[in-house]
Amino acid sequence: MLGEPVALRTWLAIAIALAGILVMFAGAVDAGQLTGNLLALGVSVCFAAQLTVLRKFHATADMLPMVMVAGLWSIVPAYALMGPVTASGHDLAVLALMGCVQLGVGCLLVTAASRTLPATELGLLALLEPILGPVWVWVLLGEHPGSRALTGGAVVLSAVIANQVLAAMRGRAAEAVEPLPGP
Repeated sequence: MLGEPVALRTWLAIAIALAGILVMFAGAVDAGQLTGNLLALGVSVCFAAQLTVLRKFHATADMLPMVMVAGLWSIVPAYALMGPVTASGHDLAVLALMGCVQLGVGCLLVTAASRTLPATELGLLALLEPILGPVWVWVLLGEHPGSRALTGGAVVLSAVIANQVLAAMRGRAAEAVEPLPGP
């Protein structure tokens, strides 16, 4: 849609990462988790749309405020879908901190990077968040994510790292998308 060239190494990394995601979620398809799986698919589609919009319009408008507007707007469906609040005050504070800092900073960085990285590269790099999230929970809280999640995560992580290493070895300047002009 954007007319951005996609390197062969990136297509291969996308295919390998997709295989890793399939390994991670293959057992969840029949596990009675249809609603959660559909919501996860919806999030992925919305994120892809966000990357496309960022690359398309970032040259004519400052997109960083969009991150705050999107965060505020997401409160509406989240509130509509939430059940009774059973979390403690401490848990709510941790969730607020993670939402504002971890998710907020990540969104700001992706938005800023969208000026120079093609949408496909941004999408691949964004896979690090759902892959490393369970690893941090495992390391910090001792919650084992399961062998399927670890195997699939390792495949995705390997694809992302290999794509970035190959880009660095070949010289990103030769493949780089022209940076978008400032607003």
